[in-house]
Amino acid sequence: MSDESQSFLFVHRAVRGAWARCDALMHDVLQRHPYPAALQALLGDLMIACAMLSAHLKDGSTLTLQLRGSGPLHLAMAECSAAGHIRVYADYDADRLHPQLSFMELLAPAQMALTLEHEGQSYQGIVALHEQGLALSLEDYFLQSEQLPSCLLLAHRADRYAGLLLQQMPAADRDQADEDFRYARLLAQTCRDDELLELDSSSLLQRLYHEDDITLAPPQTLSFHCRCSRQRSLSALLSLGAADLSHLLMERHGRIEVDCELCRQRYHFSSLDLSEHLQAPDSLQ
Repeated sequence: MSDESQSFLFVHRAVRGAWARCDALMHDVLQRHPYPAALQALLGDLMIACAMLSAHLKDGSTLTLQLRGSGPLHLAMAECSAAGHIRVYADYDADRLHPQLSFMELLAPAQMALTLEHEGQSYQGIVALHEQGLALSLEDYFLQSEQLPSCLLLAHRADRYAGLLLQQMPAADRDQADEDFRYARLLAQTCRDDELLELDSSSLLQRLYHEDDITLAPPQTLSFHCRCSRQRSLSALLSLGAADLSHLLMERHGRIEVDCELCRQRYHFSSLDLSEHLQAPDSLQ
């Protein structure tokens, strides 16, 4: 099975959901950043959660999940676009990491931020982390910030990660909507980790909700993709101005390298590359 996410809708209940599974995506991430074992499970769960939350995005939108703390892990983030493009990054103190650290010990006092970008507009919500982990932190976020009851299941094994998300939808009959969500959540909580990791979306939903009609959207392929580019790196350099660029080029013997922290892509720029884009190209000769 390819790495993918899929949204779904209960036909006769005020509940929607999403499912995601990745078999190879974390391997792609680790090829660029050899993150220590103490962080891999959390980053994989963050990636899957972000993919599921992005399954309902409008075209052109991007969702970012960030965990910021003062423990050994300073920052963990996952970003996923409506097109299924994912990137993951962590900033950490390697000397303070070890595999036995709990979720909260990794981050210490920390916050979670969820940022949605669409058509140049950005919306961000921030909540404190739940001590029992990422899934309950996200459930708290949607309940507190969006008044949207949610249920999130996450599982991982080796390089495989999977998840199931349920959310209550607005309805004219609030009591019935509450009952629909309680029903869906109760059955979801019977799901074992091995089922979540091994079954495809239709088989999993049939196992959990065989008495319900559920509409599945077309699956979305997930792949590693960074938003960095040579043009963005060039724009960042040009923003320094001719004088600072000239000085930097002299220090670097006429060649500047720009590295993307998220994907480790390296862009090279020579004096000629930069002089062609400056108002005063002679200053770089």
